[in-house]
Amino acid sequence: MPAKNVIPFTKHNLDNLPIPTADRIDYHDEKCPGLICRMTKAGVKTFCAFPWNGVKRKNERFTFGTYPQLNVDDARRAAKDLFGKLARGIDVKEELRREKQKLAFGKLFEDYIERHAKVNKRTVGEDQSNYRRYLEGPLGSRGADDITRADIAAIHSAITRKGTPVAANRVLALVSSVYGWALRVGLAENNPAKGVKKNREVSRTRFIQPGDEFTRFFRAVEVEANVVLRDYFLLCLYVGLRRMDVAKMRWSQINLINATWTLPRTKNGDPQVVPLDEAALAVLEERWKHKESDFVFPGSGKSGHLVEPKSGLRRVLGRMDCYTMLDRLAAAGVLCEATKAKWLEGVAGKPAQAIKALRGLCGKHDVEVPEQTNLRIHDLRRTFGSYQAITGASLPVIMKAMNHKSFQATQVYARLHLDGPRKAVGTAIAAMNQYREGSEMIRQD
Repeated sequence: MPAKNVIPFTKHNLDNLPIPTADRIDYHDEKCPGLICRMTKAGVKTFCAFPWNGVKRKNERFTFGTYPQLNVDDARRAAKDLFGKLARGIDVKEELRREKQKLAFGKLFEDYIERHAKVNKRTVGEDQSNYRRYLEGPLGSRGADDITRADIAAIHSAITRKGTPVAANRVLALVSSVYGWALRVGLAENNPAKGVKKNREVSRTRFIQPGDEFTRFFRAVEVEANVVLRDYFLLCLYVGLRRMDVAKMRWSQINLINATWTLPRTKNGDPQVVPLDEAALAVLEERWKHKESDFVFPGSGKSGHLVEPKSGLRRVLGRMDCYTMLDRLAAAGVLCEATKAKWLEGVAGKPAQAIKALRGLCGKHDVEVPEQTNLRIHDLRRTFGSYQAITGASLPVIMKAMNHKSFQATQVYARLHLDGPRKAVGTAIAAMNQYREGSEMIRQD
């Protein structure tokens, strides 16, 4: 018996179907027999099919999706794929059941974060950010065991082509870590990241240079209106720890009497007692005036602490570039001291706008525009270590102060007390602060 309500499924026809008087009405596609668009009184249109076994309809319905979220062409392809499988004797219901039982990569990642990363890793926030940015779209809904090495290699290559080879390596390492854990707990059968070649990484050696660059850095930080970020940058410089360690600093970990900060766990897995110099204590005293919670650097997100200070760093670097251009314009006789002072006020409050205006002014008067300052937050830690070396601290003392870990250094740690690192820290900070206070560099004997 021919089906009723047979129409060609087109966008125009489906958009203009009349609201049914009954609870629902089925329309059949003229071009793809067996494909149905079921419309309810609420106006919801759903593509589906009732497979035919040659005698009567089976008491089951396969749903492909709702219109217009699923378009006509895709609905036809889905229907033809279903009918083809049924013709070959494939148990489609069982196949769909197995598909639903597959663990999606997104769920696997959630389990990894909750059961492993939050207990054993310090980079949970970074892992979640990398997942959302690079992995959730292409992999989140796919079965974890269906993902291949080619899939991971393609993602790694795409990130690399964007000019971020190190980020590509970090994402590759994250995928490998997720599957490595999943293999250990029986949630995966293979690691698709294994065998994907990492990008070559060049070790970064950048730190704030003695002289004018350090002076510009301090000036740029001290006029930062966001006092949380201002104090955060200074403390990163004065303690030399990794940026997330500082961001997660708690008042309950600080002993002001002994001038120490005790971290229960750092990147290498060990606790660390950090000696606090007078400069670091001064920052903490300023933070105490704004105390809101146990976190020294509170944030508005779920973590409760500062998470992403990059926007603040961009403002600091922008001001540093502005200071260079102002000095060059003044040296060229373009700006007098009074005009320069007015520019400085604008640089403090709106560095992005000031940069654009000053570049235009430099171009107009043929004054060389400086290259953008390329400092990163981790460079503050490298600056801390570099200035200990500059002022004569021994390598074992530097490794102790910065909580680096190696076989040789581990033997030294057992014999060192805090006196050596504390002296090295104080000397290094005094050397850095000369550009803030105008004193002579103090060198360690």
